[in-house]
Amino acid sequence: MTRTDTTRDNALSIVGIGYGGDVTARASELLGRADLVVGHPDFIRQVAHLLKPGAESTDVVADAEPGQDVFALRARLAAEALASGKRAVIVTAGDPGLLGMAGPTLSALRGQVGLEDVGIVPGLSAWQYASAMLGAPFNGGLVTFPLCLHGESDADVARRVRSAADSGLGTCLYMLRHNGEAHPELFPTDEPAVEIALRRFAMVRDAFLAARPEDTPAVIVSDLDHERPRRVTTSLLDLKSVWDEVTETSVLCIPGERFAADSGRLWTVT
Repeated sequence: MTRTDTTRDNALSIVGIGYGGDVTARASELLGRADLVVGHPDFIRQVAHLLKPGAESTDVVADAEPGQDVFALRARLAAEALASGKRAVIVTAGDPGLLGMAGPTLSALRGQVGLEDVGIVPGLSAWQYASAMLGAPFNGGLVTFPLCLHGESDADVARRVRSAADSGLGTCLYMLRHNGEAHPELFPTDEPAVEIALRRFAMVRDAFLAARPEDTPAVIVSDLDHERPRRVTTSLLDLKSVWDEVTETSVLCIPGERFAADSGRLWTVT
């Protein structure tokens, strides 16, 4: 039997900061002790006030070559800091274990450091913020996955979308826009990235209409990192009509098959 001490004082951690720097006490502690913080500039800016004087913060996106793996570059920086005796934190919005830095970083770090020495600190995820904003659309269960993750095929996405629709569970979909739209140099595609995103958005509509009533609510929630997040509610039947409301930060929320709605609140009945 393998036993792992998850309370150890890791010198290299992957930390989720929620949205808008809404961090947990553990995340705040690790950020305050870090010698190096690696992550997207927007994420670092949200937690800059938590860093100790003299801490270095940086990212690799601006220096990455076309098609280069930015996750691997961030992991390399953190591994180098660890080897030199520094404490390093890699930050990600939301939760690092759900469409975050944890998986890609562990893959990149394998062979560079002992993975048992890498701490992973959870953060609030987009589906949790969206759920609280809407009511309880995922009460009773949740399916959540990225719609336009670079490298995923249409066939893979279609299978997941059909499974989500058929499950009857509440569903929250991330990455409704393809990251190749904003960063084609990092995420090259064989066709315009926006066409991939549009096709997969329509795929969601068609799969859910085949399994759920056409008047089932579908809600686009955006700008979770702002003080006033936005929500646009439509029905499955009219889902394609709200495409122009979808940004790279949006998530799509569809309640479970037994849902109720009242006074602006939406919840799954269990």
